[in-house]
Formats: sequence, structure tokens, C-alpha cells
Amino acid sequence: MGGVFLSHRAFFAACASVDPDADGMRVEERLLELSETLSLSSELVEASVTFTARDSDSTEVFLRSGGLEARWPGTPWIGVEVSRSLSGPFIPGMRDPVLDRGWVDIDSIASVGATLGGLLGSSLTLTGYLLPHEDTLAVFEASSPWLGFGSFGYASVSLAGSDSSLDMSVYNARIDLRVIEPWITLIQSGKSADSSAVMFEGVGYTPVSGEWGALEIVPVFRWAGDSLVSPGGSVPRGRTVLGLDAVLRPRGRALSGAVGCRYDPADPGAASGAFSADMTSEGGFHYSLSASGVGSRAFRASAASILHRGKASMGGGLEMMSDSLRITGTAGYSPTPGVHAVLEVSATPVIWDGDTPEPHESLSAVFARNGVTAALRLQRRDGETRIIASACAVFP
Repeated sequence: MGGVFLSHRAFFAACASVDPDADGMRVEERLLELSETLSLSSELVEASVTFTARDSDSTEVFLRSGGLEARWPGTPWIGVEVSRSLSGPFIPGMRDPVLDRGWVDIDSIASVGATLGGLLGSSLTLTGYLLPHEDTLAVFEASSPWLGFGSFGYASVSLAGSDSSLDMSVYNARIDLRVIEPWITLIQSGKSADSSAVMFEGVGYTPVSGEWGALEIVPVFRWAGDSLVSPGGSVPRGRTVLGLDAVLRPRGRALSGAVGCRYDPADPGAASGAFSADMTSEGGFHYSLSASGVGSRAFRASAASILHRGKASMGGGLEMMSDSLRITGTAGYSPTPGVHAVLEVSATPVIWDGDTPEPHESLSAVFARNGVTAALRLQRRDGETRIIASACAVFP
């Protein structure tokens, strides 16, 4: 039987925004916050509690979060836990989560859960969440690695509340076929097919490879019914998407890139493409190109280059959207590790909007060392000047 370990950690944060005007310095926003976390850990139990004192528009001291987790001796796969404002519901998806932690404010969640597993890496988890307005959310999860030939996951979400209810099932599967790995996600929020969604991606297929690296081709398919209900709208309903991605995976760091396209048979006008590329030259220049929404109304593209030489850096770039263009120049200097200063100036060319360009300038200095970070930023935009200062520290 191991011993019991006690520890504590303090976190301090401060932020202020000042607007200089004719009458002097006017504080627009301010925040002071101090949090103290006490932790206890042993072979059987882990517990933590965090208290916070905050001074902003008002002064308050409150219990920020707390949790208790107990495990069966000798295994991490069997245990129970209780927490408040410590963890939120989360269900992974294909690229984006089906249920993200930000769906509900973490400061308003209480949960109790149990985990059972250990057989060939399989696990079962049941967690209940108490949400605001007396809503309750139950999440059951099961996962299995399939002995190295792939993996399978299942999640069930049940939401009961005074204003809304939801029953959703999510199935995830990955099969290792050596040449390609199909990833499949099936979502059901009702009994009809129109309340379902299917997502497919085939990863790992590399038709071209060599000493320089490999080119990976990824086919993409997504379909969602018109009656699908997903928390937070994480899966857009009523859409069919066909896509193809090509990813360049170099063995070195000199060049990398990706190209992709998406097509909706029901809305050909919404078809779009995207690409990105990064390259580092022998002279020390780093180039970055990206574009998204190519061929659509949401077009956006950017190009940037930066040179690092010793303690200094200098670069520039441009960003183009469907109705605007902006050019940016930056310069930085780091006299010692952990200290960095950056000057950034950006403006829209006269030939683009016909008006006198109104440049945006910012000068910032950052110190980060031994758990302490402090920053001072002077910003001028649209004829207004702001000074923003922030600091945070973690002890020990």
C-alpha cells in the first residue's frame, strides 16, 4: 500500500484595459483573480478542491471546482468519481466532436460517474451530469480496441429537462486494412433514417511515397438527415457532402501541404476547396500559404513569410477575404530567453477601398519564465488607443 501525498498549487491572474483620453487614463476593464488548489492522492483515492477569490465588477470568494475519484486497488479501469465544475460531457467524432465540452458552461456542471473495464483494454463508463435549470444528462460510453485490428466505440446521450429532451446514440468504428483505415461514425437521434447521420473517411492510403515523404489521399463522405438533432448543432443536418483530401507528409521539415475539396449534390453552388502549404528555406525564411472557401462566397486566403536571425525576426503577409484585403508587417526581438517584443502594423490599400488607409498598430512585450507570464500591449485601431496589461503566475 502506497502512501498519501498532499500538494497545493496557487494561480494568480490580473488583467486591465486602459483607454488614454483627454481626461487621463480611463480603466475600461479589470480583473484580479487568485485560485488555490489543494490535492490529495494515494493508491486508492484522488481528490482536489479549488477556491477562488475574484475582484472585477464585484468581489467574491467561491468554490470553483472539486472532485473525488476512487479506484479499485491495482487497476485504473475500475472506479467511481464525483465532481463539480471539473469536467464536462465530451463525445469524440470524426474530425469535430459530436458533443463538445464547451456545450455547457463548465462552472455550472456537477457530475457522478463509474468506470468498469480492463479486459483486453475494453472499458464501460456511465456518467450523470446535473446541468443548469435542473436539466440532467446521462452519458454511457463503451470502447474496445479489437485486438489491434481496429477499434469500436459506442456512446449514448440522454438529456431530460423542463424545456427539452434528447436521446442520441453514437457509433464509432475504425478498421485497419493495412492499405487503408476506414473510419466510420453513425449518429442516431430518432428511430427514422431522417434522424440519422453517417460520416466516413478513409485514412492512411498513400499511393505515392519515397525518401522525400508520402502523399496521402483521404476520401470523405458525410450525410445528415433533416430531422437529426445534435447538441449545440455540432453536426449540420440536411446536408450531403462528398470530398477528397490530399496531404503531403514529408520525412523532413522543408515542405508540407494539403489540398481538399467539398461538394454537395443538392447545392452545387456551395462547392468549395481549400489548400495550405508551409515551407522553410535554407536561408531561414518560413513561408505559409492557405486558402479556404475557394469557389464560394466565404473565400479567404492568406500568405505570410518570416525570417528569424539570431535574436531578431521580421516578416509580412497579406490576408484576403471576399470583400477586403489587408497587408501586415511584423518585427520582433528577443534579447534573452523568455523575453520577447513584437511590433505589428497592418492596413488596407487605398486601391482596394478607395479611402485613406487607416493603419492598425500594436506594440507588445512579453515576459515568460519560471511559471510567471506578464504582457504589456499598446494598440491603436480606428483612431482609438488602448493599453492592455496582463500577468499570471503558477506557484509552485
